[in-house]
Amino acid sequence: MDTLLFLAIAFVGGSLGSKLKIPAGALMGSMILIGTWQCIGYFEPLEVHSMIKWIGQSILGVTLALMFKKNTMKLSKYITIFIVLFGFLTIVYSALIAWFMTLITNLNFINAYLAVIPGGFAEMLILTDTIGGNVSGVALFHFIRLMLLLLTIPYILKWLNAKQN
Repeated sequence: MDTLLFLAIAFVGGSLGSKLKIPAGALMGSMILIGTWQCIGYFEPLEVHSMIKWIGQSILGVTLALMFKKNTMKLSKYITIFIVLFGFLTIVYSALIAWFMTLITNLNFINAYLAVIPGGFAEMLILTDTIGGNVSGVALFHFIRLMLLLLTIPYILKWLNAKQN
């Protein structure tokens, strides 16, 4: 019975997130609703079967791969150089921030690094799970980061757009 209720709550959360047009609404909505029920102690922590994780990762991989088009691969060398440079700088700066976090918190470097490095929410959690990191802790960091972005960036962009015009 708990499994059916769990799945129903996940479905309702995902549906609400999508209907409210929250970016990544199905993911965020189900996570918020299930996370809330877990925090109030209704569900015993459940372990997701490795086959379900594999299927989810495969679907994510296919979804990301389908975003590439022929013209995507025709980026100029100039832009490609900047993409690689900024990617490298992101890796280095995230490592520095993670190192600083280990000095002021009780996080180890791996979890601090996975928590602060920018990346897709689902992708970073898959990576964290794969290397044995603290998935719930890293999820909390990325969830808060994503919520801050979703709640501030639209207003910042509107303000910048109004300022330019």
